[in-house]
Amino acid sequence: MYGVKFIIAQVAEADRNGKVYYKNVPPDKEVIAGDNFGDFSKDQKIIAALKWMKEK
Repeated sequence: MYGVKFIIAQVAEADRNGKVYYKNVPPDKEVIAGDNFGDFSKDQKIIAALKWMKEK
């Protein structure tokens, strides 16, 4: 059997409001620095995530 087959795939994600994103879903809040792998209770990303979850 000879011939050519084309398979096309496309991926998109949507946020909780239904807005569709074709590259990535941006975070509600971005924390660039503040890592503390030795003491997670002082890690700024974890602190921000816990605060965000408590507000929801």
